[in-house]
Amino acid sequence: MSKLRLSLFVALALIAASCSDDSAESSPTTTTTTTTEAPATTAAPETTTTTEAPVEAVRYDERGPYAVGVTTISLSDRDVEVWYPAEPADVEGLEREGYSSLEILPESIQALLADIDTPIVTDAYRDVPSAEGGPWPLMIYSHGAGGYRKVSTFNNTHLASWGFVVASIDHLERGLLARNGLLDLPDRPGGSATDVTLTIDMLVAADDAVLGGLVDGEMVAIMGHSAGGGTVLGAAAIDDRIDTLIFWASSGDPESADLPTLPFQIVIADLDSAFSPDRVRDFYDALEGPRQLIVLDNAGHNSFTDACEPIWDLGGLSSIGEALGLPANLLELGENGCVPDAGFTHPAEFLKLLNHVTLAHLLDVFEMEDVGGALDSTLDTEFEGLVESNDFSD
Repeated sequence: MSKLRLSLFVALALIAASCSDDSAESSPTTTTTTTTEAPATTAAPETTTTTEAPVEAVRYDERGPYAVGVTTISLSDRDVEVWYPAEPADVEGLEREGYSSLEILPESIQALLADIDTPIVTDAYRDVPSAEGGPWPLMIYSHGAGGYRKVSTFNNTHLASWGFVVASIDHLERGLLARNGLLDLPDRPGGSATDVTLTIDMLVAADDAVLGGLVDGEMVAIMGHSAGGGTVLGAAAIDDRIDTLIFWASSGDPESADLPTLPFQIVIADLDSAFSPDRVRDFYDALEGPRQLIVLDNAGHNSFTDACEPIWDLGGLSSIGEALGLPANLLELGENGCVPDAGFTHPAEFLKLLNHVTLAHLLDVFEMEDVGGALDSTLDTEFEGLVESNDFSD
């Protein structure tokens, strides 16, 4: 393989770095009552001691009741991938949607790398009819630097299977092509935050056969990974339709005078080389609204993406990078959380946990379901060893 081809392969593997279902049994609910009666010869009153029932553990990492459809819409010069609930009967016999990270590159380079392309198959079906029961809450996903709209399909499709519409925007200005000087874009007023507002507008007003009437504009969430956190904060500042914010491996400025007071969930990794827990905690402590901080144990910056598990299976990127003389900091970020024999937990375990905490937060904020102890006791009992700490503030 030529040096050019290897270089491009490494770049593709690092796309998200810049910047099997388990069944679970719920813990039984028990109430213990002890009654002591005084002898008949005394007038001592009856005493009763009651122990509160433990909070029931609830898991949300299993797929929801819906199949998942996917379609692509356009914001003029960039695309938005949209996942939505579909009826299981409508996807029987159909082929699941797959994608390749090569698709964001020029066709000439795609052809050069065709023999090393390994598409990722998602749990979604292209342009199938939407399920009955909408309109549905909307989640906007914002990728990190060097990424693109399909870097976290594991979570995007999971949320859609539970009754959400999920829209992931290509933020071209911080995408792989722009970061490598292959795409020159003019400055745009509002930047990526404006992309969010336009996407919400389009989906709420859609009247086509697939998306028409699908989105409830009164129930909107936004989530960002790494640099996507900046888009989350920017969009919340200009669009009052947004009800809750989720950060993955990201932080904001704790000294900002205009921090949101909306419900906030922050999920970070204890071994993240880009956003240390101490740095993120300063931001968390500066927030004033309802908020939760979850610190993953033995995870890194890239543990939040589809790319992490393939990098793990490859054994990491260091040997290729050393041969090519690529910067050590770039390689480290791509491998952060995604290599065996480095103290990290297998990335597949964290993908299930991320699906659980994200969904539980949304169901709770939008009062769609009583999540019970899903965001506290369940993390201790059902995901033991994956969470270093878990803090709440009201």
